[in-house]
Amino acid sequence: LAFFSETGLLFPVVRVSAKYIRPLRYKDEFVCTARIVEVKRKIVIDYEIKLLPDNILCTTGQSEQVALKMPNLEIEFEIPQKIRKALEECL
Repeated sequence: LAFFSETGLLFPVVRVSAKYIRPLRYKDEFVCTARIVEVKRKIVIDYEIKLLPDNILCTTGQSEQVALKMPNLEIEFEIPQKIRKALEECL
């Protein structure tokens, strides 16, 4: 909220995809991991869901977010440096 107050930027999800490989069932234990793969023009995050205890891959996915300047809904063509720097530490 502080970043939005400073800059007027939001980061809406504009694309999501998922590939379902194996179903999860009630009471299954699983781990979901997210990995940032791009932060220059958009934020791209890859996801994996694995069934425990054997780490069987159940689902893969990806989401994309862009920088959107409010209130005019203008798309920024680069992720701001402050956000990029923070997210690049996760690469």
